[in-house]
Amino acid sequence: MKTKFKKSTPKISAVCAEYVSCGKPNCRCSVSPDYYHGPYFYVRSQANGRRSKRYVRAAEVDVVKKARAERKEQERQERKSANNAKANWRTVRDSIRQIEGSLKP
Repeated sequence: MKTKFKKSTPKISAVCAEYVSCGKPNCRCSVSPDYYHGPYFYVRSQANGRRSKRYVRAAEVDVVKKARAERKEQERQERKSANNAKANWRTVRDSIRQIEGSLKP
């Protein structure tokens, strides 16, 4: 089953299950939260300081969770690579400073 989450993977903060009220006056959910409908699954995310909530079909929850896990792993690898690059840069910088220090009369 194809899903839109494969193409567009924003930062997915969480996949949440919620029980909701339908808003119909004669429905039993209007009487008590114990009778809310659900669970309905939503992806909660944040981009550019704005929060968003997107509905996810129950059949696609596993796909979305997998996409979230892949995204988190990718971000972890990117952070690791950036930290390695910084460490390499510090080593080069220190070597240059050492060489420049030894060349001074």
